[in-house]
Amino acid sequence: AGMEVEFKPIDWGAKEAELKSKRIDAIWNCFTVNPEREKVYGMSKPYINNSQLVVVPKDSPIKTLEDLKGKIVAVQDDSTGSYLLEQPAHKELAASMKEVRKYPDFAAIYMEIDNKRVDAAIVDAVLARGYYDKKKPGAYRILEQTMGDEVVAIAFRKDDKDFKDRIDKAMDEMKKDGTCKKISEKWMGADITKY
Repeated sequence: AGMEVEFKPIDWGAKEAELKSKRIDAIWNCFTVNPEREKVYGMSKPYINNSQLVVVPKDSPIKTLEDLKGKIVAVQDDSTGSYLLEQPAHKELAASMKEVRKYPDFAAIYMEIDNKRVDAAIVDAVLARGYYDKKKPGAYRILEQTMGDEVVAIAFRKDDKDFKDRIDKAMDEMKKDGTCKKISEKWMGADITKY
């Protein structure tokens, strides 16, 4: 898009305030599209197919979602993982857990897994497979069952239509010329881009 970028870590629970106050101009961090978010944010075209996965230590006895009963499970505060546990499809599962702990970021969640203070975590597939699995190969195991599939987009302020359109145009060009696919295969080992 021909723009200079400053990447800025934020408290995920304060993302709406960060955007509205113009401390950031976009949320580009595996931002799942859902009806509640579409009411609040301007959204780019979806660009990634993603899912929510359950990550456990490599030696964990947990093999299925049902094995989370009586366990301590970590989620990022105000994330899709925490949102899913409140949905009808997963309310019974959430109620069966010993505790659901919310953390400000995934670094804190993985630290809790490493220190055995939580039994499992619900994590974006992009993060679980693309970052932590490469950072500590073999330290974690991902359950085969997912918590659900989703699509990811970039969030903007509702009134930032020109900025959104500029990013959509650049993403369309990158999809068309194969750049998105190459980036996805390099970092994720597969093409997870959504066209």
